[in-house]
Amino acid sequence: MSGAFALAVTSVGLLAGMDALVKAQAALFPVVQIACLRFTFGSLAILIAIAIARPPRPRLETVIANSWRAVLGVSTSITFYYALGRLPLAETLALSLLSPCVTVLFGMLLLRESVSRPLLIALGIGFLGMLLIVAPNFGHGHASVAALEGTLAVLISTLTYSLSLVLLRSRATRDHPLIIVAVQNIGPMLILSALIPLGPAGLWLPLHASDLLNFAGIGTLGVCGHLVLARAYSLAPAGRMAPADYTTLVYGAIYGYLFFGEIPAWTTIAGGLLIVVSSFSATRR
Repeated sequence: MSGAFALAVTSVGLLAGMDALVKAQAALFPVVQIACLRFTFGSLAILIAIAIARPPRPRLETVIANSWRAVLGVSTSITFYYALGRLPLAETLALSLLSPCVTVLFGMLLLRESVSRPLLIALGIGFLGMLLIVAPNFGHGHASVAALEGTLAVLISTLTYSLSLVLLRSRATRDHPLIIVAVQNIGPMLILSALIPLGPAGLWLPLHASDLLNFAGIGTLGVCGHLVLARAYSLAPAGRMAPADYTTLVYGAIYGYLFFGEIPAWTTIAGGLLIVVSSFSATRR
């Protein structure tokens, strides 16, 4: 169990590092291009890993089952990367911790799961935490359009990410981690590669050698993070590893300060802690 938890914490750090690199590119390139290149280089990295490790050839049923996560991966990456370009790193990652609450709320609304008073209180605490985080962006009675768009994008990404984790848990003990991550990268790459030519002009900008290195780093960190995450999920139940996600607050604060000179506001820290309490309570109901 301790080994699985350590792997989960490591995966959070790797994925938070990827998010920091994405945020740096978000000021230079369209979000769709960033997502496409992230999955393109991720596909190259995972194919190299497969060539070295030579896992068993996947069955068609395995590919189809994991393809649903590819669709969700496109939605999650685009909305989350969009948010990274409009909100500070620590703030964006703190808001993403609403994912367990969103999952519970999704079950209440669509699956008609029972609702208890403690659960409603936990969800209310999470909502207050979210308001506390975004409150400084709406000062003097004037809402920041960028902050509003970023907050909405994070909320959408938490929903699709939560659904993706549910699907991951259902496959993690049956499929090889390399195959899971391969489908998760190659699938979105194919989807985005097909959609970009159909979109308006400006979705793809010229790239320099340094840009390719940055995107290679993004893709490699993403693959490594998800490989470690898939391994962790194959060793222990997801619920027992939920606290590992809360280290996102620490990683976000460190990376935000080191790479962007961002110092988290006390409202971000306090709101993030409220969301942690809310998520922990909701998943332990």
